[in-house]
Amino acid sequence: VVLALAPWDLGRVLEGVPSCASIVENAGMLNASPILTVHLWLDAEAMSGPFLGLEAAPFDWVFNRTMMVGPSPRIGPTGAEKRWQGVQHICLLRSGAREMLGKKPAELEEMALECLRRSIPGFSRAEVVHRRIVWETRGTVSLVPGTDVLRPRARTPVKGLVLAGGWTATGFPDTIEGAVISG
Repeated sequence: VVLALAPWDLGRVLEGVPSCASIVENAGMLNASPILTVHLWLDAEAMSGPFLGLEAAPFDWVFNRTMMVGPSPRIGPTGAEKRWQGVQHICLLRSGAREMLGKKPAELEEMALECLRRSIPGFSRAEVVHRRIVWETRGTVSLVPGTDVLRPRARTPVKGLVLAGGWTATGFPDTIEGAVISG
């Protein structure tokens, strides 16, 4: 059995398994960190590559979702209102976005647009036709100094039961790379 769960969900599954009590206790001491994603659908292509890392900006990454996963389906309001279909779907991502919690959607969108204007030369030609802001309040584990000792190895004291996830003792941060290594 492979338990690929967030550390805060581990206790519910391993409750009553005495040999895993310390794993559950340590996992319970790990804190979550929020991830913010601002999705923007544009009426024109503004970004040519699949992604862009941002330096000294409120967001870490810009992803060209259209290039990565294909065009967005035709979506929009139903009924008599006009449906929209963006030409390009891009999203800006911020890990560890604690300082952005509480900001209004319009403020987050303006921050995203300013990042795009500074980072993508052709962005000014595009208009935003739809937007969506997604908060994952428990998006990743906050691995601050001292928490590495709390991260369990994959093997557990229970024969046939292993743990997987970027938050386990992989030697990497809680990232997709860490999750892949844990597997």
